[in-house]
Amino acid sequence: MKIFRSLLWFAASFAIAWIVIFTFIQPEFKIAVPAKIFTYQTRPYPLYFYVLAAFLAGIFFGLVFTLYYYFSSKAEIRKRSRKLKDANSEIEQLKGSVQSLQEQLESTNQELVDCRTSEQALKKATTQTPTTPAPVETDQTKSKETETSQPPENPE
Repeated sequence: MKIFRSLLWFAASFAIAWIVIFTFIQPEFKIAVPAKIFTYQTRPYPLYFYVLAAFLAGIFFGLVFTLYYYFSSKAEIRKRSRKLKDANSEIEQLKGSVQSLQEQLESTNQELVDCRTSEQALKKATTQTPTTPAPVETDQTKSKETETSQPPENPE
């Protein structure tokens, strides 16, 4: 399909070129006429010269505008590529930060699980062994303890 389109384009442009050439060969286009621009009048030139000059001026200005937009588009593409590269590096940096925060969260969660497990084990251990309240020490109990802790005197 692409070859057919290229051949069709070539044939059409070839035919138009021959039409233009045979048109400008006619004697009417060889007549020299002056061009009048406002108040300025040029020397007489053949009519095909003006057509050719307009055609070449169109090609020149078209090329200038095309080059301008080409280079400005390239600059815009470079600028956006730079922004995209910066954004991608920022994304990678943020991915690393997210990953480290996830690791921190996992370690904190593991510590919390360990803490709860040890707390549950402690509760289980305290519920299995009955606890008696610790005796409250008073002055009387202290004196009794000191009496019993002293060795008996030898009556000799």
